[in-house]
Amino acid sequence: MTQPSIRIAAIADLHIRVNQDLSPLEAALKDIQDDADVLLIAGDLTEMGRIPEMEQLAQVLARVTIPVFVTFGNHDRRSVRRSALTKLLKSVGVRVLDGTGAVVKLDEQRSLGIAGVTGTGGGFRPGAEEFGPGVRFTRAVMIKSRRESARLRKVLTDVRAQDPNHLVVLTHFTPTVSTLGNEPPLKYWMLGNALLGTTIDDFSPTLALHGHAHLGNEVGSTEGNTPVRNVALPVTRGIRLLSLSSDGQIAVTGLRPIAGMLPEESVRESDLQ
Repeated sequence: MTQPSIRIAAIADLHIRVNQDLSPLEAALKDIQDDADVLLIAGDLTEMGRIPEMEQLAQVLARVTIPVFVTFGNHDRRSVRRSALTKLLKSVGVRVLDGTGAVVKLDEQRSLGIAGVTGTGGGFRPGAEEFGPGVRFTRAVMIKSRRESARLRKVLTDVRAQDPNHLVVLTHFTPTVSTLGNEPPLKYWMLGNALLGTTIDDFSPTLALHGHAHLGNEVGSTEGNTPVRNVALPVTRGIRLLSLSSDGQIAVTGLRPIAGMLPEESVRESDLQ
């Protein structure tokens, strides 16, 4: 018998602000289990990484009845209390993947492995990172891009060893230029890096999901042809619904629109870290 597909709901870049009206998000998430087996959020859940921002979102996610996994984005990492944010999400059943992974057994036939890491900038210049503003700053970004790629490699090794039916990578920064769309080339160095893509390709996952590129396009691939989706809210305008078939084919099954919650601006230079 053909193995049933695994259904994924994915989004990124909610940028929740204090006292923001989250009713559009609540409406999009209502009865999400009818369309998806898991919900994946690829970072920038909040605007400033503040606990009140995350508390608002947690109240909404607490009502989601399918497994929810998130990775932090650069805006979430502005917080000095990231452990508190993690505990807050955990208290409502949401799992944060920050250099960690999980294998979700949906039933006797289907299992999904998820490897999560924030990532960082660094750029896509062949064989090396891009140069940012200043030698010291550029060196720091290079070191961080290598560290994040090493963390991703470790978690991918661990998750793949559990032999899930499908392996999905969840990052905030992009592993490829192919989903950068209308982003200015001068900003590529702050939107992602080639090392993420190289690491992903070494493990041949079914799919990689990211956000962060607000002016990007949705569909792309790494240099090694791993399928990539940019699920930033300004790009998709809602929660993207996908299915992964037993033979690894990815199908778009729908979109749950979210109106009135788009971030007010595109990625800023300060968003790199």
